[in-house]
Amino acid sequence: MVDGNWPAGTHYVETANLAAAFFENAAAGGDADLLFEKHDGEWSGRSWNAVADQVRRLASVLVDAGVGAGDRVLVTAENRPEWAIADLAIMSIGAIVVPAYTTNTEDDHHFIIDHSGATVAITSGGVLATRVSLAAERATSLKTLITMDSEFSARQMKRTKLVDWSSAINAASPLADLDERVDALAADDVCCFIYTSGTGGRPKGVMLTHRS
Repeated sequence: MVDGNWPAGTHYVETANLAAAFFENAAAGGDADLLFEKHDGEWSGRSWNAVADQVRRLASVLVDAGVGAGDRVLVTAENRPEWAIADLAIMSIGAIVVPAYTTNTEDDHHFIIDHSGATVAITSGGVLATRVSLAAERATSLKTLITMDSEFSARQMKRTKLVDWSSAINAASPLADLDERVDALAADDVCCFIYTSGTGGRPKGVMLTHRS
């Protein structure tokens, strides 16, 4: 049923999960721009097709890192296209996104990684990546840290594998069975653990499904 407030000609099609909704829209959107970013004062766009390809490639990187259905992946970064790509890739393979505030301390990140059982973390660079990397080295569950900014990827970590986002995606092939993985997702499958800011104590996690 289409709500009366929608423009004339709008059609609402129910999908079983968020990943399926994205790929259906990507097929329709094609080469139209979806995500935008600013470099040296100039805006540039990424098309639906380009974003879908990067989602499929990152999904392959995550599977290679041992991420499967039900596993948790922490994501913390500034507002940028890679955030949306990470979110979609994680959900597409049936894993659970664990978003974290950029204002979190090292201790906050450590608590959320341990509490959620995240095995992989994805972050940007600079101070934010430093906080996450320090937390990752203390966490028992986390095995891999993927950084969006290449400068940080050159650092050495003792027990956590450090992966450069661009290099990994460029080297990866789109995940061959991703469509089958997406088709297997149900509306009531959990796809996100979202934590409170922790201003009143330890952060508290809430489980969200594709339907919610």
